[in-house]
Amino acid sequence: MYLQEPTSAGQAPDRAPTCVDDIATTAGGGSPGHPPVVLHVVEAFGGGVAAAVRDYARATPECEHHLLCNLRPEAVNLETNWDDDFSSVRSLPGGHLANITATRWAIREVKPDVIHSHSSYAGVYARLAVGHLPRRRNDTLSPLNAPGAPTTRAERQGYLLSGTGLEPAAGGGGGGVASGTGSPARRGSGAARWSRAVHELTNNRYVDLSLSRIKQVYTPHAWSFSRLDRSRATRLGYWLLEGALAARTDVLAGCSKAENNVAHWGPIAPHTVYVPNIAPSYGARKPRPGVGEPLVLAGAGRLAAQKDPVFFAQAVDAIRAAGHDVRPLWIGGGDEDVERMLREHGVEVTGWVGHEDVRRHLQRADVYLHTARWEGFPITVLEAALNDIPVIVRRIRVFDDAGLPVVVDTPEEVAARWEEITDERARNEVTRWAGQALWENCRAVQRRRLGEIYGLRVPLVEGATTR
Repeated sequence: MYLQEPTSAGQAPDRAPTCVDDIATTAGGGSPGHPPVVLHVVEAFGGGVAAAVRDYARATPECEHHLLCNLRPEAVNLETNWDDDFSSVRSLPGGHLANITATRWAIREVKPDVIHSHSSYAGVYARLAVGHLPRRRNDTLSPLNAPGAPTTRAERQGYLLSGTGLEPAAGGGGGGVASGTGSPARRGSGAARWSRAVHELTNNRYVDLSLSRIKQVYTPHAWSFSRLDRSRATRLGYWLLEGALAARTDVLAGCSKAENNVAHWGPIAPHTVYVPNIAPSYGARKPRPGVGEPLVLAGAGRLAAQKDPVFFAQAVDAIRAAGHDVRPLWIGGGDEDVERMLREHGVEVTGWVGHEDVRRHLQRADVYLHTARWEGFPITVLEAALNDIPVIVRRIRVFDDAGLPVVVDTPEEVAARWEEITDERARNEVTRWAGQALWENCRAVQRRRLGEIYGLRVPLVEGATTR
């Protein structure tokens, strides 16, 4: 994993400049001469969330981006040197309490103008770590509190946090927090602990009012209370927790319009900004298979309840039962039992593969079927649509306002529309329609929305921008 390079106690040299043009010096956040500093908190860094966070950093190079994360197994498909997009990368130690503590220490070290949390757990960590009373919406960025310590690329050294005292305790679980210099853990007699607490309190270690001025931005990447693999009572609990934490949220930066539309908790609802996901174009379009060759039907994602690979397998069976020849392909990995089930239905499963291999496999597809039961906004749908691959999506909330042309409710409906969608003229129409529906999912729009959130002054006219 990654470590922050430790700095000498008491030192606080200026940050290394990362400004790429004059925009940073006029940004709404950051002090004169310094770019806005953004700390991204991601509990599960991998898949679409990792791609989105990376795109946010690339879209706003004027900012100084830092990352606090835990790598998921699917992070293997990240690009080589993906961490070059961040000034520093720190690891979450594991365990909710330890992660909240680690988040607070990262905040104190980085001194961000903006904390941008991604997904539910990270949203809890970031908004609880600040440790202040709820506040109403604040649409301005804070000035920097003081020059911060320099940051560098971290080293690959397991789940340790250098210089923070958050190394996993020997023999303990992933949620353990070790004691030591700089550690939040406590040792010694009651008098010694009391003396240390008074010292830290008077030195403003925990009651740091400047933290309350940091702008809190939250992107759910699919609401936790939308998880259909949880009971109604559990989902209600998620909804209540999100409602309580909304009072500590300045901006809800949904990656879909549907994600923003459900963020209503009465008078404490945060300001919402739609930040579209983006995807690259692969260039040349795949030619249609020759006569007698089966069409490739692709699905993608983690083999888990969210992506519902069972729906995909049922759709394959229904297509074949309708008399059509199809070559099914699933790009991704996960649960071994689910992977075995897909193979029993004749589905080729790639397992977790690197970024270039994901792209290569998707380019094989003639039709892309997205079967998820809930989502933020899937980047694989964008990749397929922007590369002229006809897309079929399942009817879920995230696609309500998307305007995609082919939406289905059942696996049988996929089979019923198979001949229509694979017709050459219909294929051209579907891809053209999808491209128009997803017009906002480009770097220029994403950059402008992030500029609004982070406080950047984005010029109305910039150089040529591609998807």
